[in-house]
Amino acid sequence: MGAIVIEIAKGLNVSALCIRFRESRDGVAALEFALIAPMMFLLLFMSFELTDAAAANSRAEIAAGSLADIVSRDVVVTDEEVEDLFAAVPWLTHPTEASRVTARITSVFIDEDGVAEVQWSEGAGMTPLAPGTTIAIPEGMQIPNSGLVVGETLIDYEPPLGLFSAMPFEIAKVEYRRPRIADPVIRE
Repeated sequence: MGAIVIEIAKGLNVSALCIRFRESRDGVAALEFALIAPMMFLLLFMSFELTDAAAANSRAEIAAGSLADIVSRDVVVTDEEVEDLFAAVPWLTHPTEASRVTARITSVFIDEDGVAEVQWSEGAGMTPLAPGTTIAIPEGMQIPNSGLVVGETLIDYEPPLGLFSAMPFEIAKVEYRRPRIADPVIRE
């Protein structure tokens, strides 16, 4: 740019200088980088945030499935077993803070009409369902005169960077398992 000013001062034609300036390729890479870099950084941070949300979703699903799976392998569930299960939930959802995770285990019996009725329910940070309450279950799981174990987790997810949403949102997962030994699983 300084060279152009010097040449103007020497009395060169301004239109010729404009043509030279337009055809000059010096600094094009820097200009392109300046235009593209903010978009690239935004995409990088957005991909980080999406990956973190997908991982939290996966952890919630694994925790719900693990709760339902372990209970479905039991005959009688004791207080100690329930405490141990709920103590494992923060480990299954790590690195999410334990205070942001709630869970519930419910044993359901499906009558001959396909109505699912709660036999017992326990919650950690989540309100247990009252025995005798009917709940909706997926159509494929409605096998008459059978039991079902329902594991639920809810993560109050807060995006680390807040690019998509500065406010936390909930990631809720529900997993169903058939009892393997006793049908339904009994609560001591």
